[in-house]
Amino acid sequence: MTSKYQVNMANCYGISSLSHEFTFENNNMPIAIYAPNGLMKTSFARSFKDYSSKKSPRDLVYTEKVSTFQVLDQDGVEIVNDAVFVVDSINEKYASSKMSTLLASEDLKAEYDAVFSAVGEKRDALLKLLKRKVGVTKGIEQMFTSSIGFPENDFLTALGTVEREVKKDSHTQFCDVSYKVLFDPKVIELS
Repeated sequence: MTSKYQVNMANCYGISSLSHEFTFENNNMPIAIYAPNGLMKTSFARSFKDYSSKKSPRDLVYTEKVSTFQVLDQDGVEIVNDAVFVVDSINEKYASSKMSTLLASEDLKAEYDAVFSAVGEKRDALLKLLKRKVGVTKGIEQMFTSSIGFPENDFLTALGTVEREVKKDSHTQFCDVSYKVLFDPKVIELS
């Protein structure tokens, strides 16, 4: 079975005009959109995200231009907003109740949901412990990631890097030094 969807958009987050028919074979064949960085992928996803949230996509630079956006099925009927699901690729904390619908079987969906939930619970428990140990109540993730040179939204990646360093017994001489002392502005100034 083949499904076709026609996407028509104009003046949506820098995309001046795009009209394309996407064809899905057997309802299981994914379509990848490739473009160099800065060309249109984020604008495309953002337009779909607005649509799925029942908002109208717009152009942030040329605000006077009229923006249009529609997705039609093979019969020319506009699809409902709830049928669109956009995954935030650059948001580590992103979560959605629809996320597991990307997986093929009910068993995999259940397994994914259980793992995702367990990781979230362990992350929250670790952050609670870190806050208590460090003596800070807010911004612990940003402090942690920036102190080892990672972007603030890369907490889990930074954590993995630290885990590898700990397993190699790197920097064990600092294990008993408190975070507040180690990262005191005066200490950093001396380094």
